[in-house]
Amino acid sequence: MIIVLTTYTDRAEALKFAELAVTEKLASCVQITSPITSVYTWQGELKHDSEVQVIIKTTETKLPALEKRLHETHPYEVPQFLTLTATASQKYDDWLKS
Repeated sequence: MIIVLTTYTDRAEALKFAELAVTEKLASCVQITSPITSVYTWQGELKHDSEVQVIIKTTETKLPALEKRLHETHPYEVPQFLTLTATASQKYDDWLKS
């Protein structure tokens, strides 16, 4: 199982992508968190922004298409796309792959 982490400026944009990823079968499940505060440097300036974190569960075979779709639709110039490899219970893993 692959977990992808990304962020969006608001819940509506995150939900739009979550629905797209699930309906296009690029992800089995997408979770959207409450607002978080991100502190980072962008173009030489220190930024503090409210964002929602998005946690995407997918498989290794679907990862390239998911990444391509996220970059095509994401409003950020450089969207976060972090991947983590995870293990799951057998039942959850079976569901994820189905």
